[in-house]
Amino acid sequence: MNLSTVVSRDEWRTAHQGLLANEKAATCVYEALNTERRNLPMIKVEQEGAF
Repeated sequence: MNLSTVVSRDEWRTAHQGLLANEKAATCVYEALNTERRNLPMIKVEQEGAF
């Protein structure tokens, strides 16, 4: 098992802020992808069927 290194509180805070920035960027990409998915055109279903 590979344990993390022990650092000062300031070093941890800097690393944590970088992680939060990356998570926020990933969330923006994910939300944009969901918006694109919702905006896809629809097709009319001609077939009858039971759900």
